[in-house]
Amino acid sequence: MKALKAILAISMFAVSSIAMSAGFDKDPVRILQENQRAMDAYAAELGKSAPKVEMYRYGMELDVARVISVTRKAKVCGVIPARMTFLDSKGELRTVEYQAVGGGCRRG
Repeated sequence: MKALKAILAISMFAVSSIAMSAGFDKDPVRILQENQRAMDAYAAELGKSAPKVEMYRYGMELDVARVISVTRKAKVCGVIPARMTFLDSKGELRTVEYQAVGGGCRRG
């Protein structure tokens, strides 16, 4: 099991590195797609169904026992979609999509 987790982690890092070098860092849609593929693979590895993406609502109660993944920020200035995948206290894999500020805004 530890070997599979290590392989998954290395695979996710490799995909992230390739995407960053290919200039995908500026496309939030591609970042979400990349994350979705990785989370589908992670769920399959655990023998669970892929998590359905829930849209975050203000005041929504989140039962986060362990964070599995958070999408990286696209290098754009503005509000972009982001996702967090986590295990809840019942062991269910869940994904929440929310709005975040991109990582390309200049300060000062």
